[in-house]
Amino acid sequence: MDQLTSVGADFLAGYTGAGLRAWRMVDGMTTYYQYDGTMPVCEYQIVEDTPTVTAVNTFGPTGLLARNEVGANGRELVVSIRR
Repeated sequence: MDQLTSVGADFLAGYTGAGLRAWRMVDGMTTYYQYDGTMPVCEYQIVEDTPTVTAVNTFGPTGLLARNEVGANGRELVVSIRR
């Protein structure tokens, strides 16, 4: 299975044994992924030794329903909603 693991010095990624992205590092900041089966439901970063949620995906029978991200100001942004 082909997987993107790096692009220059700005992007690195690691994958689970099942081929799911486990983490990515962009410009020195690492984002980790949590899955429900094969669906990525949560993304988080470690900030001052504390896991900090940066995005939550909500899935339904037809796929992705919504993606909520935390903006730079700490406020939640609803990025997409599907019906």
